[in-house]
Amino acid sequence: MGELDRREALQLFGVGLLAALHPGGFELVSRMSRRAPGASLLRALEREVRGPLYTRSEPGFGGAAEVYNSRYDDVRPLAVLRAAGARDVQAAVQWAAKNDVPVAARSGGHSYAGYSTVRNGLVIDLRSLDRVTVSSGSRSVRIGPGARLIEVYAGLAAKGLAVPGGTCPTVGFGGLALGGGYGFASRALGMTCDTIESMRVVTAGGSLLTADEDTNADLFWALRGGGGGNFGIVTRFTVNASREGSAAFYSASWPAGATEDAIAAWQGL
Repeated sequence: MGELDRREALQLFGVGLLAALHPGGFELVSRMSRRAPGASLLRALEREVRGPLYTRSEPGFGGAAEVYNSRYDDVRPLAVLRAAGARDVQAAVQWAAKNDVPVAARSGGHSYAGYSTVRNGLVIDLRSLDRVTVSSGSRSVRIGPGARLIEVYAGLAAKGLAVPGGTCPTVGFGGLALGGGYGFASRALGMTCDTIESMRVVTAGGSLLTADEDTNADLFWALRGGGGGNFGIVTRFTVNASREGSAAFYSASWPAGATEDAIAAWQGL
């Protein structure tokens, strides 16, 4: 064993002190000492997927890693995979589990809590899974998690259909639906998650399952409102849309001192 320089000696001393003094210290040190996968492991993932993989050394990484909320601009993932389909998601989850790499799923990247990115982990970007397909003669609609709300609304409106959702046009359908989904039409049509009939979901083990009221019913219950990425990564939603011809909305304002009266009036509508 070669001689340690001053910095290495201090780091070694600090790690040993932390392990001795911190409750569960040796487990914590193990996590701190965990090395990020090297280039060879990332290339192994790249060979398993069809979509592009952006690593920190590549020119497109900055744009691929960017999320809507600038609060999380300092969170740098290890890499971003622009998944081309469900099989890419499966391959990425299996690779991350094998190499002990944290994962974040991202549909629109609008998460207020920062769940659309992960420090030193793998972001699985679902924006390419954005198809909106209306079944002929029915109200059953298949929606990819990466479809933006403006794309969902436009696709359904052309067929005289609608689903309740949010007000920001660039929000991804996946995060909205898995988080509940409240918007202008919710008083009449309920929440976005209420319209979900079934989902295709990749579990933590990398399996692709169907979740509905009859198949994996517990998972189906948990996913509808349980938040994105908590129980799996949904690669496709099937929803039951409502037939709607037209809609109207309004805005209201009031003096700060009249808030109590304004809320009472709203509740009386």
